[in-house]
Parts: sequence; structure tokens; C-alpha cells
Amino acid sequence: MTRRGIAIAALAVFTAGLAPANYHFVHYAGSGAPYTPIFERFQVESLHGGVVPFLIVDPPSNLQLGSGDTFVSVVSQIRAASEVWNSVPTSTFRFQFGGMATPNVTMTSPAVVVSFDEVPPGVIAMAGPITTGQITTLANGQQLVPILQSSMVIGPDLRSPGTSSTGIGPSWSDRLFLTLVHEFGHTLGLQHTWTSSAMSTEITRATTKAHPLGADDIAAISMLYPTPDWAGLYGSITGQVTMNGSGVALASVVALTPGGDAVSTLTNPDGTYEIDGLSAGSYQVYVHPVPPSLAGESYSGDLTPPIGSVGAIQMGPPFNTIFQSGTTSPGDPVAVSAGNATSGVNFAVTTRSSVNIYGVQTYTFLWDQIAQAYDTAKPATFLLGAAPGTAVVTGDGLFASDGVSPAPGLSATVLGAPDMIQSSVAAYTYAAGFLQFQVSTAAQSTPGPRHLILSQAGEMEIVPSAISLAAAAPPAITAVQQNSDGTANVSGSGIGPGTRILFDGAAAAVQQAASGQLTVVPPPALPGANAAVIAVNPGGLDSNFFAPAAPPPLYAYAASQPPAIQLTPASAPAGSQLLVDITGTNVNFAASNLQFGFGSSDILVRNMWMITPQHAVAQVGISKVAQQGPTTVTLSSGLQLLEIPAGFQVTAPEPEAPMVVSAFENTFEPGGVFILCVAGVPPFATSGDFRVTISGPNGDEGAFVFFYISGPVLFLDAPANLPPGPVLVKVSYRGTALAPILFVVGAPNWPNIVQAAAASSGLVYSEANPAFPGDSVALTVLSLADSLAPMDVSAITVSVGGVAQTVTFVQQSNSKDTATVGFQLNPQTTVPAAGSLPLTVTYDGRVSLPVPLPIAPQ
Repeated sequence: MTRRGIAIAALAVFTAGLAPANYHFVHYAGSGAPYTPIFERFQVESLHGGVVPFLIVDPPSNLQLGSGDTFVSVVSQIRAASEVWNSVPTSTFRFQFGGMATPNVTMTSPAVVVSFDEVPPGVIAMAGPITTGQITTLANGQQLVPILQSSMVIGPDLRSPGTSSTGIGPSWSDRLFLTLVHEFGHTLGLQHTWTSSAMSTEITRATTKAHPLGADDIAAISMLYPTPDWAGLYGSITGQVTMNGSGVALASVVALTPGGDAVSTLTNPDGTYEIDGLSAGSYQVYVHPVPPSLAGESYSGDLTPPIGSVGAIQMGPPFNTIFQSGTTSPGDPVAVSAGNATSGVNFAVTTRSSVNIYGVQTYTFLWDQIAQAYDTAKPATFLLGAAPGTAVVTGDGLFASDGVSPAPGLSATVLGAPDMIQSSVAAYTYAAGFLQFQVSTAAQSTPGPRHLILSQAGEMEIVPSAISLAAAAPPAITAVQQNSDGTANVSGSGIGPGTRILFDGAAAAVQQAASGQLTVVPPPALPGANAAVIAVNPGGLDSNFFAPAAPPPLYAYAASQPPAIQLTPASAPAGSQLLVDITGTNVNFAASNLQFGFGSSDILVRNMWMITPQHAVAQVGISKVAQQGPTTVTLSSGLQLLEIPAGFQVTAPEPEAPMVVSAFENTFEPGGVFILCVAGVPPFATSGDFRVTISGPNGDEGAFVFFYISGPVLFLDAPANLPPGPVLVKVSYRGTALAPILFVVGAPNWPNIVQAAAASSGLVYSEANPAFPGDSVALTVLSLADSLAPMDVSAITVSVGGVAQTVTFVQQSNSKDTATVGFQLNPQTTVPAAGSLPLTVTYDGRVSLPVPLPIAPQ
């Protein structure tokens, strides 16, 4: 494998290389107990905003795409997969798209490099961190092995597996998306797990595009990059796994609930363990050996073993899987409370000669009479209340010598629900290499995962989340209709409020939601593009969940003139901070996922602000050691991807000069006080040496420097008539202009509800004309949007009397200052004696002041 065009500054010998695909990458400082795992992770504490950029290497000439697929669509899926990890609320880690990689760039700042290249036979992608292997102790006493750079390599065949034996899948496929999520997990410091989560191998993974992370993944990333409140929100289970009185290394200990995700860990060299990230509740806990290695794998479970003082730590011998009861039967549940550890959950295991049952995967096969083909769901998925269905299972150790019949005595049951499986395991009717059994959901009332237990000849294998129960069928798109106002109607079954619509990897803003149809704003795209449209419902299924006989419906964008952008300035010295003005023609920056990059982790975009759909400003910091020369500029907005080779130039560092280095806050109120810090100023400077100008919608206006502290720190009065929005604060010292800094003038008011009216008639509600429970209400709201990006109804909350209502539509004015929000007043609303209830609307964390909504009984 080669890493095209990317290098990192000279390093010592690397100890952790690429792994094809959670357990963390672990080191131990001492040679004996107590064993405290030291993790390989990015040192986010020293990174601006905890951000690690990822860069994509230009595709090689042998990249193979399916019919109609494009590389831009692939990039959109890569970006969407990175956002999955950014969405974990208990993690401080954040990926940022750094653009297409500058060829032959040397980077000193941490980064993830994504490339397309040949991978070993049988491997579709591989990723992992690069470190020096040296343990670092931070000022607070925490220890880590810093990740200097991570690499992700994706196989070059992105055709459908149905047409190519080496194909990963087209850009819109669940398989490619979940592979990208998995590999990104490796780059941030996670290894394999055996809980059917995102970090399980593709064989045992049971996640979906709509539900891409399991509880195990969330716990794992939160352990590496915890928010301050994480430990207090979750509990732990601790104990030891022993065999004949000695600790068992690298045994997998798993905690699960009958209807919830599994969370696990691997034991330390002395058999001790700690499972973190458990929600308060009761758990069944079991221990199992790591499965044997597959062809081409160096270690069991494709695991990179932990590193101790004498090298790699070896795995313990095979043993029998048992629950905390000490047997193959579940025992009394283990109670967990938030912020506390439940200790003493120990296991005494017995050796066995080998592990025979592993690599189990389950499917549902449904016959599509229209397409005359089988549609496949993985894991086996059944609807609550539906007629019994057939689950199909395959894996090692399940078959008799003929490869068709089940192994003698093979049985299957579901943890906590023995009545679900209503037949014995039998050969699959239609193909060798599979087995089948009947599943009934009649006694089940809650959706979610169910855990399969397979037993044969004294050996037990537990497969977390092997069966999924869904409250509703996956959504299905029947039509995508373009409208003259630039919106589109997406129609189909299982579509309604709460459904998300994806155009390739970019989400479309839902403007109106009704049962069977959504009106959406398609994300901007390159002229003439075709985007695959997929619906995702809140229950965890998407319209592509059952492998389709044909690709998803396509949305065709109109052809137009090619887009272009211009940067001002287009060069800057290493070590500088600056604002880059970005203007474009035939472009649209008004997208929620707007990103701008310079193709190097040493040039970081710290903030972006959309001024108009064709004008944006980026706040950029360039490292003092950034490589001098041209860099690749990339702008990504929706499905627009504009790559400009050599679009920006890093020049030689300039002599030390005064520079605005920071602001205590990058917002201020009109007429209020704000503070700037300036570096490189002689100690004898005075406030009279500085001139500060604010450049905004009103032109250039002066800000009065009324106080000065040596350092220097400037205290300034802002002009009183500034409108809300972005402004440039320009500072000069003794007549020399310094690089400006971006501020945002805070809005003088939060969102303001102007009126509430009947949606059908437009008649404004009043005491004489009250609303009735069940009414469709239209709110006129000022300052609801704080961005030019289209708003989504799912992100708007309307509350009446403290009860959330169903938001059905949002319409934005061209100026974005005014929005109309529609909702249905809950038919069960209790009318108070006072005749009105407080009404608020919230968007993006901004809550309006309450206004009274007059209500009367029907």
C-alpha cells in the first residue's frame, strides 16, 4: 500500500500501523499489576476546538465507480460518515473536512488522510493510527500515546458487489457508508469489538445507515475524548476473569440488556476489567473468548494486541462462554447506577480445546415479486405484530460435515424471550451454507435489538443484536418531484414527520412534512449532477435497508455554467492568522455543511460565516512551520465540490510584528464593550497607538479604545447602530494595519413571535378568536434563523404550555429575517381557566420569549 502525495515530518519508529478495522489501541507502562491501560489517541487538548482535519487524496486512475456514480458523491458519503462520530454528545472529538490533500505536502499537525488504493485480498478498507509508541504525561497527570496521524485506505473498486466480486458498493449503499463509519473509528483510536456495533467487523456488524453507532461505540469514543460530565452520566462494571486461579488476558466481557445494545471491554493481562459507559439499569454480563483469526489476519479477531514493557501481550487460551451466574444460563441481573462502579462481577472460566462457533451473521430474505429478486436485510429484521417470519443464519461451526445441515444438536434461543424462536434450526431451503428458523414477534411489544444464543456440543455463542424488531417497515420512495421554487416533493410509504431525506450523503432541509409526502430543499450540487435520494426514518431503517434490485431514485440537477470561486487574499505567510474572503459565481454557499479547506492540517479553518449565498468569510490560522508553497483549495457546500490546485500560496514567515491573536469572545452587542488581545507590541505602547475600525453592513465605523492593559489587552466600545451579523474588526498599530479578526454582532433580540394565526384562513388568534385543540397554526417569527442555510422542521421546536407540538412546515423569506412556522395544536390540549397558554419557538438552541396563545375548548 502506498500513501499517495502525503508525508509527515520525521518521526521515530511507528509501533501501531494500519488495522483493517473496538477495543482501544492500548499500552501498559509497568511490568505488572495494577494494570492501567494507556490509550493511543489524538491529543485534542492541544488542538484548536479539539478538531482533527481529514484530507482526501485525489482518486487514482484505477478507481472504479458504478454506472452513474461520481467521486463527488463518494466524498459526500465520507463527510457524512465523519459527522456520525461528531454527533456523539459525550465526546469532545470533532472531525473537520480539510479538503482535497495538497500533493506531496509535509504536515506537522495531526490529521487523518483518506486515500483509495489497493488493499490485501479479501479486505475492502483498512485504517489505523500512527504513533511513536512513546507514552506522554500531560500536565494534569493523564497519560496517553499521542496519535500523530491516521490513515484510511479504501479499496479502489466501488462497484456493486452484485457486479464485481471485489466491489465495496456504490456511494449510496449502506455497505460503503457503514464501512466508512467503521474505518473512521479506527483512525480516532478504536479497534474491533464483538458487540455487533459499528466497530465490529463487517461480518458481525448489525448497525444501519439510520442507526450507525451502537452503545459500545459511544462508550469507546467517550472514554478517549470524554466531556466533563460523561463519567457522572454513566456507570461501570468491574471484576476479573480467571482460569485455574490465574488471570485471563484479552477475554471479552460484555454487558447487555435483553432489548438494548451491548457494551464490552477486553481484560488486562491479569484478567481484570472495567466496562464503562453503561446507562443506569440492570444487565446480563457474560465473558467469551476472542474468535480465531481469519485468513490473512495476524491475530485472533484481527486485533492489534496491547503493548507492555516486554512487547506485545499474548491472548489467553480458549475457554467456555459463561454468564455472571458462572453457567451458560443468565443469572440475577447486575445493577448499575450513574456515576458509580458495580464491582466484584468475576468469572472463573474453564478451558476448551478450540473456539468453533464464531463469525455468525443473520439475515431476512424477502421475495420481491415485482423485481423478481430477493431483497436482503442484515441483521434479521421483523415487524412487531407481523406474522412469523424466517431468519437465516450462517457462520463457522454451525454446519454438519455436509455443509448443508445444521451441526448435530445445534439449538437457538433469544435472551430473555425464549418464545420468539418457534422452530428448530434447519437447512435453508434455497441455498447451501445457510440455516433457517422461524421467528414470532407476537409476545414482543417494544422495538429494538434482540440477542441470539446458539449452543452446540457444550459450546455457547452469544450474538448481540442478531435480531432486530422494528415498529414500522422501512420507508419507500415512490416519486421525487421537482418544484418551480427550487424545492422538491418526496413521496412514498412510511414517510412523514421525523423522516430525514438524504441526497447522496447530504441532508435535505425538510420544509413541510405530511404523512406520505415531504417538501424539501435539495442541497446545492454541481450543474447536471444526479443525486441518489434515500429516506431515513426515526426507527432506524432507511429506504435502502433491503438491498434493492435497482438503485434509489435519482434527483437530476439542472445544467448551468460551471461554478468558480475567488479568494482574497490568495497568499499569506506561515505563522499568520487571517480572514479569507470567498466569493463565487454559479455557486451556493447556503448549506448547513459548508466547509472550506487548504489541503494541509497545518492550515486550519477556525470559523466560517456565510454573508450571502455567493459570499463567505473564513477565519484561517497557518502554522509557523507550515510547508511553504502552493496548497490545494477545496470548497464543499452540499454536493458542490470545488477543487482548485495551487489555489493558495503559503509564503515565508515574516519578521515578528504586532498581531491580533485572540478575543475573549468573538461576539459583542451593539453599543457594548468587547476585548482584543494583541501580540508583539512594545511594552511602552499606549492606547493612543491603536486605531480600531469595524467593517460591516454600515461600512467602516470606528470603535473607541477606552482602556489599555500592558500585554496588550484593549477594551473597546462598539458602535451602537450595528445590525446583527458578521463584521471585520480591523486594528492598526502606529499606522500599520494588522490582520483583521472576525466578530459576530449579537442580535439585540432572540427569536420573536410576531403573531399566531389559523393556517387555513390567516385569521390572527385573539381572545375573540381563540385557537382550538387540533387547529393547524401558522406562526410569524422574526430572527428565527441565524444562518443562510435552509431550516429543517425537525430542528424546530414549538411548545404550548410546556408541551412540544408537531411542527409541519417552515417557510423562510428571501431575506431570512422572517419565517412562518406551522404546527398542529395537540388535540389533547387541556384548556386552562385563564383561556391561554404560553407559546414559544426554538431553533438551534435559540428560544423565543413566550407569548400567550388564546385557546378555547371545541
